[in-house]
Amino acid sequence: MTILREWRGRAEPEKEGAVLEHYRKNLKPFMTSAPGFLGASLGSRSLGGLVEFVLITEWRDMESVKAFAGPAPEKAVLPDGTKDVIGDSDSFVRLYEIIDQS
Repeated sequence: MTILREWRGRAEPEKEGAVLEHYRKNLKPFMTSAPGFLGASLGSRSLGGLVEFVLITEWRDMESVKAFAGPAPEKAVLPDGTKDVIGDSDSFVRLYEIIDQS
């Protein structure tokens, strides 16, 4: 069954461009090279003094998630440099089974 992983992080508004650049140059290639990776969406919203980012990735199955994340599939996988642009991030992800998709 296809799996969604949801991760969230927060940054200062002036770091928004750096977050997007880090995502495109580092995180996206890292994920797309993983077996079973199907796609990703990055969103943002203002939280007053911060910008919150949500990353939703889609994976072929739980085995693909475990191959990417390791034996603890709910642990966030943050490549080098992430903490330099994201000041506060969740150390975990939420996993969902896709039950309907258009």
